Amino acid sequence: MGIGGLARAYPIQILIWHDIVNDVLDGIPVAVTFCQLYNSAIVFYRRLDRVVHGNGVSGKMRKSDLIMWDHQTKSWWQ
Repeated sequence: MGIGGLARAYPIQILIWHDIVNDVLDGIPVAVTFCQLYNSAIVFYRRLDRVVHGNGVSGKMRKSDLIMWDHQTKSWWQ
């Protein structure tokens, strides 16, 4: 993953264990999600309306997709 000319790598063991990594890269808050079923990752921008959200795993799935938990709003994000 690269932002502003910077790149970050995450150990696969960490991604498998935690499913989501909340990080800041060059001042930009991101959430890196990893799907073990498809062995793929997606990066999300974590700022919405000037609020930086922290995401976790809800423990729920919908159509084989992980549903994220937002710590600030206590809501599920898919």
